[in-house]
Amino acid sequence: MAGLEQHERGAAPAPEQAPANARMQMLLVARCGPGGSGLGVPRLMQASRDEAARHALTGGLLFDGETLVQCLDGPAEAVRHLATQWLSHPALHDARLLQALGPVTAAPPLPTPWLAGFVDGDALEWVVQAPSPLARMAAFTQALLRADVL
Repeated sequence: MAGLEQHERGAAPAPEQAPANARMQMLLVARCGPGGSGLGVPRLMQASRDEAARHALTGGLLFDGETLVQCLDGPAEAVRHLATQWLSHPALHDARLLQALGPVTAAPPLPTPWLAGFVDGDALEWVVQAPSPLARMAAFTQALLRADVL
C-alpha cells in the first residue's frame, strides 16, 4: 500500500502490519476540492456509504462545509483498500491519513453502521487536534452521534 505509508502520521502499528482479516481503524481527513464548494460531497458520501456496506465496515464521514473526516473500522484489507481510494479521490484536497490503528482488539466497534453527517467545525477540530489515538476515536464517535445525519 504505497499510498498509505506516505500519509501516515505517527500512528502505530503501521497499517500494513495488520493481518488482512484483523480489525483495523483509520481516520482520514481532507478538504473539499479546489474552490471548497462541497458540491461533490453528496456523491462522495454515497460512494463511501456503498463501499462501507459492501465491505461490512462501520464508521462514518463527518462534514462541516469545508473539511471532511472519515473513519473506517473493519477488516484491515478492506480498510486499507478504501482508505487508499479515498486519499486519491479527485473531489478531495489535502487528503491525509490522520491515524491508523490495527490490529484493534480492545476498542469497541463504532456504535452505528457507517453514517454520514454534518457537524460544526469545532467538532472536527476536536477530532483532528485530540492528544491521542483513543481521544481522537472518542471525539469522532461523539461527533458522529451528535451529527445531523445526511
